[in-house]
Amino acid sequence: MEFSDGTGPAAITDVLIVGSGPAGAAAALLLSTLDIPNIMITKYRWTANTPRAHITNQRAMEVFRDAGIEHQVLADATPHDLMGDTVFCTSIAGEEIGRILTRGTHPGRHGDYELASPCLPVDILQTYLEPILVRNATERGTQARFAYGVELGQFYESAAIVTDGSTRPAPTRDPELFYEPSTVPGARLPHVWVGDPRTRISTLDLAPMTRFTLLTGIAGESWVAAADKVAQELNVPLETVVIGPGRAVTDLYYDWARVREVEEDGAILVRPDKHIGWRSARLVADPYQALLGVLTKILGRGAA
Repeated sequence: MEFSDGTGPAAITDVLIVGSGPAGAAAALLLSTLDIPNIMITKYRWTANTPRAHITNQRAMEVFRDAGIEHQVLADATPHDLMGDTVFCTSIAGEEIGRILTRGTHPGRHGDYELASPCLPVDILQTYLEPILVRNATERGTQARFAYGVELGQFYESAAIVTDGSTRPAPTRDPELFYEPSTVPGARLPHVWVGDPRTRISTLDLAPMTRFTLLTGIAGESWVAAADKVAQELNVPLETVVIGPGRAVTDLYYDWARVREVEEDGAILVRPDKHIGWRSARLVADPYQALLGVLTKILGRGAA
């Protein structure tokens, strides 16, 4: 893409981002982290100068965690346990009518948030968040030119998702209030704690944004060699994580077995954006051909 702001020679870039708010700056940060050339432009002189949006939900914090800036955001944010009540009153300085605990701060609701993600919501003003995003994006390669937000239930349907014949589960509770994990293709990879006797890690951390990740159990060893061969043939970063006894990653609380929705010898293909690209309920006769066809389709390189 050729771009000119009218003040100098045209610049060539793969991606042009218009706007340096949280969405634009986060896009720039992720693109630069993946070494994709990008230019970010805005009509304003610098980042936000008023608080604006401030509640930062769990999915956003997961993205920041994956980008390696979660600790910077937490350093400037009000933590979840101090986010306070929602107060109803006649005016800002008027009589208080009532108040409620919101955003998962109620003791009866907090557990749902803890179970759903390794990250909790925080309160960070846009005036604090935007500089963190822009600074890290530019440090990683973004060219910035200042000449001129339900939290976890996202679901994708596109050519980059390969169905396994299943359908998205119908919610059993109000989807506006409750997140229900699933590994159906298109859904976000569920968070549970796994690891070893000394260290706990989130399943989200097993699938970094720099690669495709295939998750399977100890009965699915055949997927490992198949994935290695497909990665080499398609020249795509793809690694297999085997979860089970005697492996580097074990199902500490058997929560992964509860949410994975495939058998021990099945497999779940996670895209770099942590959404499920495809899954197989059981080990197939030819895992290499299955993975090759699926990844070929997801990457848009031809029919599966």
